Amino acid sequence: MIGEKLKRAAVYVRRRPERSAAYQVVRQNLETWLAQRRSGRLVAGTCYEYEMFSGALSVDRETYPNTLYGIAKDKLRKELFELQQSKNFYLTWTRNFYPHGDGQSSHSFYSLMKSRVNSSNSEIQLSNSEGILDFIFVIELSEILTIFTLNADNAGVVNLGSGHPKLVIDFARDIAKANDWTLTFTSEAESSRKFESNSFWSDNFKLKNLLSKYNPAK
Repeated sequence: MIGEKLKRAAVYVRRRPERSAAYQVVRQNLETWLAQRRSGRLVAGTCYEYEMFSGALSVDRETYPNTLYGIAKDKLRKELFELQQSKNFYLTWTRNFYPHGDGQSSHSFYSLMKSRVNSSNSEIQLSNSEGILDFIFVIELSEILTIFTLNADNAGVVNLGSGHPKLVIDFARDIAKANDWTLTFTSEAESSRKFESNSFWSDNFKLKNLLSKYNPAK
């Protein structure tokens, strides 16, 4: 399934979607949205814009997405920054890493853990238990997005993660302990997440500088 999606993603990149009618509709909708708003624009991107890079990822690193979701986000980002050259508007693009907390989709890992607490099956199988990823509490993420929204600056691309890499298995155990959840975690023999690096996190240098500028009291 994943292999087929990646193949379709590669075909999508090669076809130059700017030639399609669907692309023209999306482009027109973007221009209409820009015309209706006079203040700065804040758009949420994703860490999946990066590809199979490892370590701390800075906003200056080139993007080579290899999932349909990552490709769509990357294309939108490029379109917006291209439009910015002619429309002259402020734009902040946050490249979000892995949020966790209440209010997330039922498909999120955090929601899966919570749903198993009072169920007959309290065992959770981890597909990438030894992976090292960047998890950020959803409340912290929301607070930062609010600060950016209110300040409406032309910040460009900003990584939005904790900046603190953590093993997936350690993250799962810490969340269970913090919430007093009785859960058991097991590891798959082989990771099924072939579309992402096994070890990557946010370089928060730019984020810290912007937060110091926007919210100097903290």
